[in-house]
Amino acid sequence: MFINFILNKAGYKSTNNLLASSYHFYGIKVDNPRLGDIVLLKTQTGSKRHVAFFYGYYTMNGIQYVQLLGGNQDNEVNIKSTLSRKKKTQDMDN
Repeated sequence: MFINFILNKAGYKSTNNLLASSYHFYGIKVDNPRLGDIVLLKTQTGSKRHVAFFYGYYTMNGIQYVQLLGGNQDNEVNIKSTLSRKKKTQDMDN
């Protein structure tokens, strides 16, 4: 998993689990994510989870989007945008 690889390379502890849901209790929940915080969200179908790094927000036509840096996003590492809703985010500094 991309998140495990990056965390391990950066000297952080990861879950070393391939399931995104393994990050549910990782870190401390925050309301205002910062660059690099871990975001855990439901996929569009709602039956699975996805984990990525918070990259930022942007607004287009009055709609707020959250940008996420992750692996396995269209089978590649990239920054993807999704509608901004309340997400569980993990502060990497705590």
